[in-house]
Amino acid sequence: MRCTLIALAALLAGCATTAQEIIDTGEKHTFQSPQPIDMAAGCIARNVENSSILWLASVRHGEVPTRREVLVRTSSTGLNTLGVFHIDQAGAGSAITFYKGGFWPLNERGPWEQRWVAGC
Repeated sequence: MRCTLIALAALLAGCATTAQEIIDTGEKHTFQSPQPIDMAAGCIARNVENSSILWLASVRHGEVPTRREVLVRTSSTGLNTLGVFHIDQAGAGSAITFYKGGFWPLNERGPWEQRWVAGC
């Protein structure tokens, strides 16, 4: 409860959680996809944005050429990162790692990450 209140206070104060903070401290979930990294990243981004008006997704190249990142942010500000997908090349398909941040609105309706990778 205390952590939730601290995170909520930080959000209201205008502090944005960065992707690196989520990667360093977030809860980690892994998935596999038969799709190549660009197709899997696009699919995840579409699923994020189609699942709720609360979320925005942006796709960017990762630190290495065989990685894509999908950042999940709140649509109200577009600044606060709630989760990060790393999509890495794994043979002909993709290995997907989702890092879930600590402050997660509507957590009782999850698990969002499973919905977002569905069909990808």
